[in-house]
Amino acid sequence: MRALRPLAAVWRRLWADQTGSIVVEFAFAAPIMISLYTMTYVLSDGFAASRKVTVTAHVITDLVSRNASVTPSQLTTMMAASTQVMLPYNATGVTIRISQLLVATGNSATVVWSQAQNGTARTVGSSVAMPSAMASVGTYVIYGEVTYPYTSALYRSRTLNMTETVLISPRLSSSIPLNAN
Repeated sequence: MRALRPLAAVWRRLWADQTGSIVVEFAFAAPIMISLYTMTYVLSDGFAASRKVTVTAHVITDLVSRNASVTPSQLTTMMAASTQVMLPYNATGVTIRISQLLVATGNSATVVWSQAQNGTARTVGSSVAMPSAMASVGTYVIYGEVTYPYTSALYRSRTLNMTETVLISPRLSSSIPLNAN
């Protein structure tokens, strides 16, 4: 019992000593704070990229809907210009597809024409599902689709495909014919 007294005294002295406690607390808190900061960066970058995809889809669809007619070269120029919206993200992997649809029923439409950049255009005459009551039967809509393969700056091993689709009615006429160059 007498041999344990010096050990108990040392223990009490260590327990009462507060010097260095901030360093220990920081050693516990620093990894958590760094992890939270990193996760916040990755999430905010992902949300910003998603927003850029949405804006790009709206821009290309709106650009096309403001014309009375278009040519394939005009569509190519509009799609190339709309990729500028993706900056500062790399736009080389962005797939843009723009189509004009004729609403056949309340929830389906037929492709009248289609053109794509970095992807495949829709087949003319093919059917496309639409949200119900989106447009009246017999009307035309411009259908814009954008897909972006997002890769985080910190986690390069995983790619997430972000996709956005937009439907807009033609603004200057009931339909927008695709004329030859």
